[in-house]
Amino acid sequence: MHRIRRTSGLTILVLSVFWSNLADAQSNVTTGMVQGTVVDAERTPLAGAVVEASNPDTGFTRQTLTDKDGRYTVSLLPPAEFDIRVLYPTLQPETRRGVSVALGSRVIVAFQMQPAVFKDEVVVT
Repeated sequence: MHRIRRTSGLTILVLSVFWSNLADAQSNVTTGMVQGTVVDAERTPLAGAVVEASNPDTGFTRQTLTDKDGRYTVSLLPPAEFDIRVLYPTLQPETRRGVSVALGSRVIVAFQMQPAVFKDEVVVT
């Protein structure tokens, strides 16, 4: 009796893992993703940078943040061309236009951000 219960529990566990992996695989077949890294001018990884993938034709937008190593993944993107934009305080925003995402694809886009240029004008009279 105990052997049947253990086998059933093991079977359920194996099937659960199989179905969850199958669902992940199917989502990658119907969508694509953009991955990469974001670093500053000295090539130091930037944690917490905002990475936005937007389709200018449809307005579809998806955002994520970089991790402590400056890595990001924007997943579940429908096939299309996207503008990938990165924002980080005190650094110049960076945009890559026309990044093509196909079904099941993983597109790598790396960014090296530069210091922002602030233009202040002082008028003396």
